[in-house]
Amino acid sequence: MIQITVEPGLWRTARQHLDQSAEQVGFFLASWSSADRQFRIRSWQPVLDGAADAHGQRHVSLPDETRSAIIKWAWAEQACLIEAHSHGRRGPAAFSRYDLQNLEEWVPHLWWRLRGRPYAAIVTSARDLDALAWIDGPGEIEPVGGITADVFFPATGATRLLSLRGDDGRR
Repeated sequence: MIQITVEPGLWRTARQHLDQSAEQVGFFLASWSSADRQFRIRSWQPVLDGAADAHGQRHVSLPDETRSAIIKWAWAEQACLIEAHSHGRRGPAAFSRYDLQNLEEWVPHLWWRLRGRPYAAIVTSARDLDALAWIDGPGEIEPVGGITADVFFPATGATRLLSLRGDDGRR
């Protein structure tokens, strides 16, 4: 099972941003260890108000300029990207159909631009989180077991991938 590790202070900083309200967004830079099947987070960058186009309380999309800047940041640092966004007080945390449709478009583009580096996405609620990863290709989604900071935060596994994908996670 894929795991994500992060320094406790960096995780708290990210959660402070994400927990402000629903549809807050940010990105982590991470390294990937295939031997450990683990992302190791090393940096955090929130997407500040105004850099995201809010579509009401339930959806957000990033403008092309913001997406390009995030990709350039990861490329310059030779890092993997991990997206994080919040669903506010709703729970349990799970990716919405809208989230999964956007990821279906975003991940192949990102995969190409970052030359096949693994990617992960995290969604948080006020009480928990869920996470997915693309390790072997942009069409191959895997669940993430959880995030280790000062303690282990297990992923809910609430996202129902099998309703959108085959039993093996492939399209």
